[in-house]
Amino acid sequence: LNENGDPRLQSIYQPAADDSEFGAYGSNYPGASKTGMRSSDPSSDDSYARVNILNTDPAHIMILPEVHFLIAEAALKFNDDDATAKANYEAGIVASGAMHGVGDISYLFESGAPYEWDSGKSKEDRLKDIYMQRWVAFANFLTIEGWIELRRTDWPERMAYDYAAGDPTVGMLTEPLQNKLGSGLFPNRIWYPESERSANIKSPEQPADLTVKVWWDVN
Repeated sequence: LNENGDPRLQSIYQPAADDSEFGAYGSNYPGASKTGMRSSDPSSDDSYARVNILNTDPAHIMILPEVHFLIAEAALKFNDDDATAKANYEAGIVASGAMHGVGDISYLFESGAPYEWDSGKSKEDRLKDIYMQRWVAFANFLTIEGWIELRRTDWPERMAYDYAAGDPTVGMLTEPLQNKLGSGLFPNRIWYPESERSANIKSPEQPADLTVKVWWDVN
């Protein structure tokens, strides 16, 4: 978003007062000047970028950008309907900008702009453009669905990142600085709650770890 001049970035995050640490925990970031971890009260430490999510925010079941991107995906994937896919891809971006309160962002998909729809791309690459924009649209509104989409579409691409070497590839999903699951691994599920397992005799067995995929995650 930053690279593409996307104003939604300012709605999704509260910028840090000092951007030299890239939001990392100070004592764990190579070359970081801070000596301690982030404060237990995030509101008291403006040295880190924070997401703009409050417990008073409305809950969403489905959002308009999601509807447009689902239509775009279905049109392209099942009907090879490029025109419908393009129209809904662009409508989804506009709707996302409106939800974030940043005004009309249709200029971002004009000719030569970073989100321009390219009918000459392969179907796979056009689908990736849709997946990326849907993932961005979920930010702050349907974050769990964003995680589900990552597992369903495998996009944005997950990549390891050498934090000491420099910035990651724009648009890619980077591995955390400290990955408790192991290098290159991401959580594919959550634990079944103990309340469910104790009250439901047919509750599935707890998976060996969080990298075990759920039944529909076949790729």
